[in-house]
Amino acid sequence: MSPLPHYIFGYGSLICPHSRALTAPTLAQRAVIPVRVQGLERIWSLPFRGLTFMGIRQRRQAECVGVLIPVNDEELAQFDLRELGYDRTPIPFEAVQELQEPSVLQRILSSSSSSSQHSDGNHQIQIWVYVQQTPQPVSKESPIAQSYVDIILRGCISISEDFAKDFLKTTRGWHLHDHDLHPDHHDHDDSNSNIEIRDTNHPTPKRLGDEHSVHWVDDRDNPLYVRADKEYSQANAHYLDQILREHRPEWIHRKRI
Repeated sequence: MSPLPHYIFGYGSLICPHSRALTAPTLAQRAVIPVRVQGLERIWSLPFRGLTFMGIRQRRQAECVGVLIPVNDEELAQFDLRELGYDRTPIPFEAVQELQEPSVLQRILSSSSSSSQHSDGNHQIQIWVYVQQTPQPVSKESPIAQSYVDIILRGCISISEDFAKDFLKTTRGWHLHDHDLHPDHHDHDDSNSNIEIRDTNHPTPKRLGDEHSVHWVDDRDNPLYVRADKEYSQANAHYLDQILREHRPEWIHRKRI
């Protein structure tokens, strides 16, 4: 892979090649680098035009899987226009761990040890992440759209099912009690977000106070997300829901049409 001036860390819909190509068609066949980034936490936190979109925040003990997308100056400007409501922020190289061998970044940046910038020939290489400006929790007015979840999972599965599992495991904010606007003030364990009770007539554990806290809509028949792929969502609904039931069983059964 020839080095380009910039790498964007895609942690949501940008993981999906279909979604990336809608913004910058030149990226349709460009290889990306699956990575894990330390110090970042993915969370549903950006209400926009009636939906809640994926965001990210800094957290000392967190980690987040995603992909590094090599782009040129013109493509970077296109993504700046796409990512309204986000600020483009640099990521230091030492926070990035590649998930596949051989190491692409290590080859390009072999002479760099701790700097977030590195001069490679005539190129100035920088890793960027888009961080939402004003994080807010999911709500009834701005729910999570299944068509948007499907696009992200499509990208994750194109890398591996383990990658998709890691995405679901490390993503926060699926419900109001899992948002925690000040995460660095204390460690927050998702499993203890509410007291769990068992209902013998219900196969999934219920949590006190959660009856109205899950705002996730099944819009596969009439997608709300502007970059949705209706045919993909409908054709793969069973498989996608199987993955969600396995790794997010406490919330998926509360989706509404």
